[in-house]
Amino acid sequence: MGLEDTLLVADSHQDCRETLAMALEFSGYSVCTAVSHHAALTWLRHRTPRAVLLDMHLLGGSGLDLARVLRANPRFDRTRILLTGTWFTPRDRAIAASTPLDGLWIKPLELGELVRQLSVSLATAPGADA
Repeated sequence: MGLEDTLLVADSHQDCRETLAMALEFSGYSVCTAVSHHAALTWLRHRTPRAVLLDMHLLGGSGLDLARVLRANPRFDRTRILLTGTWFTPRDRAIAASTPLDGLWIKPLELGELVRQLSVSLATAPGADA
């Protein structure tokens, strides 16, 4: 299963999810969304997106736990994983530091900067020209 030219935005908060998805779509990306840990995991069982933007506090589970599951699966080696959240405990930060993430963003998000950094990350990803 190859890398798809799609991004997944998983956030339990409708306003955050829709705003981020619209900003990414406006920048030319194809975006799918998920409202919960379960919905994101179900979607990811059959898809390999270029990037996943996960809220730390998803309904039904932690975005950080989902990021760790993805990083343990070689199918997602080239997928960029960004974690967002309104707050992170010291434990969250320690776990995040030990998880190979491609970005950690505190809400409220500066959408222009996030899109710019994501674009750079995707352009420089291994196999980006593949």
